[in-house]
This record gives sequence, C-alpha cells and structure tokens, in this order.
Amino acid sequence: MSDALITARDLVKEYDAGGVFRAVDGVSLDVQRGEMVLIIGPNGSGKTTLLSMLGGLVRPTHGSVSVDGRALQEMPERELELFRLHRVGFVFQTFRLIDALSVRENVQLVVEMARDGRPEPVQTTVDRALERVGALHLASRNTRALSGGEKQRVAIARALANDPAILLADEPTGSLDSAAGEAAIALLHDAARNDNRAVVIVSHDTRIAQHADRVVRMLDGCVSTRM
Repeated sequence: MSDALITARDLVKEYDAGGVFRAVDGVSLDVQRGEMVLIIGPNGSGKTTLLSMLGGLVRPTHGSVSVDGRALQEMPERELELFRLHRVGFVFQTFRLIDALSVRENVQLVVEMARDGRPEPVQTTVDRALERVGALHLASRNTRALSGGEKQRVAIARALANDPAILLADEPTGSLDSAAGEAAIALLHDAARNDNRAVVIVSHDTRIAQHADRVVRMLDGCVSTRM
C-alpha cells in the first residue's frame, strides 16, 4: 500500500517452550492511516502476539516492523518506550485501569507520562479525551464503581489522550455485553475514520467485521484463508 503507516515484513516470533515454538510465522502486513483492520482467528493463532509486535511491546525474533519508515526493532529500549507513549494507544479486553485512582486520574497518568512541552494544560487534554468517548460525567468516580462498558470507554479515552497515530485493541468487546460492545466498536471506527488513525483490532467478535475495512485471518501463526 502506498500510504501505509505500519509496514510489517516476514514477522516471526519464537518462544522456548521445551523446544522452539513459533507463535507468529512469517506474517507481512501493511496498515494505512484511516484504516480499521480486524485480525481474527482462534485461540493460539498468534494474533495477540502479532498485535504486540506492531505496537512495539514485543520484539520480533526475525522480520521487521516500521512506522513511518522507522524500524521498531532497531530502537533502543528507551526510544521504544517513548514511541509507545506518543505514537500508540492500547486498548485491552481487561481494561487495565488502576482501581485505586479515579477515572480522571487513570487518563491523567498517561498524559503526564508523555508530556513533551505542549502548552495545553493536562486537565484540558484529559477532559477532552473523556468527553470524546462520552465519559466526562464519570471523571470523579472510582473505576471500581463502573460497568464494563463504562470501563471500556475510559480505557479508549486513555488510549486516545496522547493523540496517537496508531490504535491497537486486543479483544475490546470480549468482556462487554452486546450494546456496550457495539458502542466500543463505534468509538474505534470513529478513531479511524474521523481522526485518520491506523486502527488494528484482534478479536473473536465477528460483528466487528462489518465495520472493518479489511479482515486478516490467522491460523497457527500464519495469515490464512482457512477458518
């Protein structure tokens, strides 16, 4: 693709599990700005490992991942940490919110970690992210008091707060009922369409396919047409 933001080539990830196990085996993938890509497959197909490599959470054993021409596997660890803070937003099935903090404080934490001299007050950045996902009215509440759908809205706000070019979501509807799941999908779709972000989702949820620009099927660590 000519306008690819993410370019992955021949990705391999091996683990030592009493022998060499290939979780991802030779996957190549391009993702454009403004595109929502769904990676779907059974448990153990390698889709979450692939997502982790695209976001710089896991380094590949072989192959390469580039974002805007910058090779992630060549970055030193500190540079890779900054890349994740500024360029990538992560959304997880289990939300990964800090229960000891309020909704606002959960989002504020990642904003403060990534401050880069921008003049906008942290509070303004946080409130705008919460308002974007319809969660500003929850700002002072403790995350323990939220429903699953509310927690996912906050998690998406946190992922969007630093204005990342890439949004990666791992089973974002897996812990939600159907209505909350549809709402989460709509927010992710909006992030691609209206913000021109590259959005990559891994999921078992086939409902997401109707919203995605492209569906990539994985089986046994490889991109497959068989499901």
